[in-house]
Amino acid sequence: MVIASNLYDVWILIANYWMQYPVGFVIRIGQIELTDFLAVIIQTLKIMLGVPLIFVPLIIAYQALAYNFFKGKAKEQALAYEEPY
Repeated sequence: MVIASNLYDVWILIANYWMQYPVGFVIRIGQIELTDFLAVIIQTLKIMLGVPLIFVPLIIAYQALAYNFFKGKAKEQALAYEEPY
């Protein structure tokens, strides 16, 4: 059931991407005919795999910057509130 559900989801994504960026078709007698199904699949996979490749490094970089920023702030606050012995 899980596999079928996931395959259905991927099929919906493939159809949506093809509607936005149609590839692998010709127009004959006013009708669209799919000529290269593999091109449709490969195009969808490029989009699905390309988006995380762009955004994941940015998210990791922002997390590293935030960690270093707040780590430095915590040290400054600890030093500011230190009482002499």
